[in-house]
Amino acid sequence: MTDDILIEMGVSKRLDRVRIMMAVEEMTPPLSTSSTGQRVSQVAKKKNHIFISYRRSTGSQLASLLKVHLQLRGLGVFLDVTELGSGEFDNNILLNIVNSSNFVLLLTPNCLDRCVGDTLIQDWLHKELKCALQNGVPVIPVTSNFEWPSKTDHFPDDVQRVMKMNAVNWIHEYQDASLSKLISFLNLPGLKQPSLASPSKAKH
Repeated sequence: MTDDILIEMGVSKRLDRVRIMMAVEEMTPPLSTSSTGQRVSQVAKKKNHIFISYRRSTGSQLASLLKVHLQLRGLGVFLDVTELGSGEFDNNILLNIVNSSNFVLLLTPNCLDRCVGDTLIQDWLHKELKCALQNGVPVIPVTSNFEWPSKTDHFPDDVQRVMKMNAVNWIHEYQDASLSKLISFLNLPGLKQPSLASPSKAKH
């Protein structure tokens, strides 16, 4: 997470960018290793509040920003690019979906193109969505510059189900309001509702 990336994400205030970058550093744990020097993944052993699913080509920056915002409010967030090492992808991704209380699906430009006609579920975004639906994990779509095509009958049924779900429209200029709406949609049993105010504002 760099200053330039946060500016592109719409975090205009320098103080807010510094606080976010400091929080990211504090929340990045050291890698655990076994006696053979191999990384030991402990993520799948823990219950995640939120699993973020996204298309890397158009949604990676928003996914990283959401992860920071939600973690600053005390929520456990799983994001594959930061949590998994090589060779762990397939099984741990699906296991972490099952072990999550919420599945946040980022809908960004062209993110569903590979899902068209994907009846064999070869696309990983489609596979993640299917896993969440099959295991009863609540799906919360978050749209960013995304529009559904006029014809959707070429999408698999599980992708078409997303169309009927209440979605959060992420607007970079109104990040606090967008985040507040997302938090209000989350399924957080037994957990005190996180603060809707940004951490920087809460201190004043």
